[in-house]
Amino acid sequence: MIVAKFGGSGVTSTNLNRIKKIVLNNPDIKHVVVSAVGKQNNAEKKVTDMLIEYSRSYDKKILRKIVEAYLAIKEKYDLKTDIEKIINKSLSNSKNYAYLVSRGEYFSALMVSELLDFTFVDTKNLVKFKADGRLDMENSSALIAKTLSKIQHSVLTGFYGSDPFGRITLFSRGGSDITGALVSDAVDAVIYENWTDVNGFLTANPQKVLNPKTIECMSYGQLAKLNRIGADVLHPMTVLPLVKKSIPLNIRNIFNPTHSGTLITRVANKNGLLAATSFEAVYSVFDKIIPIKNFENLKFYNAETITRTLSEKPIQKIKSVFETPAEYIQVVYYGKYNTDEIIEKLGKIFFLSKGDNTLSLITERGNSTVQTVYDYFSKI
Repeated sequence: MIVAKFGGSGVTSTNLNRIKKIVLNNPDIKHVVVSAVGKQNNAEKKVTDMLIEYSRSYDKKILRKIVEAYLAIKEKYDLKTDIEKIINKSLSNSKNYAYLVSRGEYFSALMVSELLDFTFVDTKNLVKFKADGRLDMENSSALIAKTLSKIQHSVLTGFYGSDPFGRITLFSRGGSDITGALVSDAVDAVIYENWTDVNGFLTANPQKVLNPKTIECMSYGQLAKLNRIGADVLHPMTVLPLVKKSIPLNIRNIFNPTHSGTLITRVANKNGLLAATSFEAVYSVFDKIIPIKNFENLKFYNAETITRTLSEKPIQKIKSVFETPAEYIQVVYYGKYNTDEIIEKLGKIFFLSKGDNTLSLITERGNSTVQTVYDYFSKI
């Protein structure tokens, strides 16, 4: 038995035929989890983003755009579900943020269940959260198992569940990945397929590195390591329901379904370069009269900006601060390498640290900085 989760890039009027073909061509796929409708093109927003905006403004123009995203699906695939009526009723009769934002997955599952002729399953009362907001994994698994034991094929809503009082509770963004993992655990799936729009995990960002390779396999622990250094293809909690039964996770590409993707199991891939990530940074250079001991550790201010700062007291005394554009690079590599050679290739390096098969460095920003580091580790 296979559980398949499809991200928003597949749940669009343009790409739903890809999901239909993947599912119906593989009789082992019994249960499907879907996200809200994604971007149809670069000019549009994801439905979840529109729902967040709507929950703050209740703007009827936004409501209309949400309706249009699902009407496009209904019309293209000649579906019978009166999705316009369902959306208008659902979004007009509630002011609850979590409920409103969760409806994207709900509407998607309704449409996809009709498209595939699978049973629609709302996970509101199956995925349970504790009163403090933590996922109740054991209870959720039992409820999902009991429900799906009576259903041969289903399409389930991702991203949300409910608390002990029956109120809708959301995962953080990308949480449909976790829903798929919970379903896989509950039904003892032989594999959990997570279908997205890339060929699995790449060894680097293709926007910064020329032709990075797909990582063929890695362990649950290595996936967690990559999440920590910013390689966020999956929600970081995804593997937790899979580990106890050693259920493999396969990242696949709906646009290239014959590609084997990335397989994630208990077995670690400890051979050479696993991955390299990079983020733009700002490195602050202070007057030499200030002792180096006053520097604090690196602090993350957001996903793309890293800066080295002084504690509050010295900042009040400082008069001149020069900020240098920099690149923060982290590499996960299994094997020996020479940091002196890396320094020589990059030139000016502000910070360098080695540990636990991970190299972290901050260097001057340049067009080929990340490529230089990637090439070095790819060739040794």
